[in-house]
Amino acid sequence: MQSNAETRAHFLQQPADVVLLDYHLPDENAEGLITEFAPVGSATAVVVITGDPDPSLVLRVMRQGADAFLHKRDGS
Repeated sequence: MQSNAETRAHFLQQPADVVLLDYHLPDENAEGLITEFAPVGSATAVVVITGDPDPSLVLRVMRQGADAFLHKRDGS
């Protein structure tokens, strides 16, 4: 998916066991989707990836319900 709007529409049609979200997307960040995809008690696991290693970002998305946070490393 290229945007949160596309991801949201797809997920409504076909729920998933695991959702992998890049934190930065063109129309908003992943925080808008975490609670939609993984409400409390949901069987859907949410993994957020980003190139931004900011510790406060990690804490924020984990508190919102992300199950894991992965840091993308620059290939250089």
